[in-house]
Amino acid sequence: MFPPIPPEHFRDSILADFEWGYERRGQNPVYFILNACRIQAYLREERICSKDEGGRWAISILPEAFREMVAKALNIYRGQPPAGQFEENELEQFAAHMRKTVEAHRTP
Repeated sequence: MFPPIPPEHFRDSILADFEWGYERRGQNPVYFILNACRIQAYLREERICSKDEGGRWAISILPEAFREMVAKALNIYRGQPPAGQFEENELEQFAAHMRKTVEAHRTP
């Protein structure tokens, strides 16, 4: 049996993971998009979920502009053939939007 993980340690870990994915978003957009969604689910609602669950959750709360991109990432993650590339501008807007929430949850 493992001891409980203090919430601040878990939060710091997922925030570090966000940064790792953020820096590599162009090389692996599916990982970044879905991981950012699951991190948002935890930061906003303390929900711990898989990338698939995080993506589904995000589609219901994100601005309309990002929903199709998240749905596309989910399809690829689930093994469906990609329906084209992710637009760089769209990915950058998504990344900036997600960063705002992450920055609001950083410990000083």
